Amino acid sequence: MKRILLACLMLGIIAIWITGDEGKEAKANDEIQSLIKQLGDDDWETREKAKEELTKIGEPALELLKQTLKETQEPEVRMRVEWIIKTI
Repeated sequence: MKRILLACLMLGIIAIWITGDEGKEAKANDEIQSLIKQLGDDDWETREKAKEELTKIGEPALELLKQTLKETQEPEVRMRVEWIIKTI
């Protein structure tokens, strides 16, 4: 009986751990997408801060940056995304 309870407890802990990691990843992706949107902002400072933050994030942002490069037609955003990808 103790083994069954211990196994259930371990499975519960593993499930919480896995769910926690997925939540962190989703939050990180949301932050990256928000910063990417800011690359096209009307305010120069906002665009620059977003570029700096995305550069700091580095590799975790690469996939979304590459996707943006394929999808966007905005020259300002494309220029900044290309620069960030080369810098990373």
